[in-house]
Amino acid sequence: MQDAAPISAELWASGAEVRTWLLPDGCTGQDAAALAELAAVGTEWEELLTTSEITITAVRNAEILHSAVVPYVLPQLPIGGLWLNLWETTARDASILQQAAADRGITFLNAIGPNPQSSPAPASSPNSCPTAHTPAFPAGEVPALPVSGAVHSPTW
Repeated sequence: MQDAAPISAELWASGAEVRTWLLPDGCTGQDAAALAELAAVGTEWEELLTTSEITITAVRNAEILHSAVVPYVLPQLPIGGLWLNLWETTARDASILQQAAADRGITFLNAIGPNPQSSPAPASSPNSCPTAHTPAFPAGEVPALPVSGAVHSPTW
């Protein structure tokens, strides 16, 4: 999603400490899960997420939320945290994500509200999403590349 990098930049400009995990355009849920699995291997992932009181997702493809965020991000978030989703999801997806978050003691808010119709997932082209580790970028270091979504962890 082209809006993910500006969201990070605006959060950072507001004085928030922001750590961002960006996904290149064309990532499928399977691609994102593979990247999340690789990122979760080291201690950096855990260190970044366990201190995140608010986690923001801006992902067009709900499959990424189900395949990467729920199994790899939610387990690292602190109990009592807030997960704010900034992209439309179906009512069914929002309900499933809300329950997954609640099962871990995390509040899920769908900022835009459920979309009664599924948004089509972005078309994936061969080799459009790298299979290597996509690093979390330190505050203020938002790369200039087209992205399909991001997981943001601002701390005020």
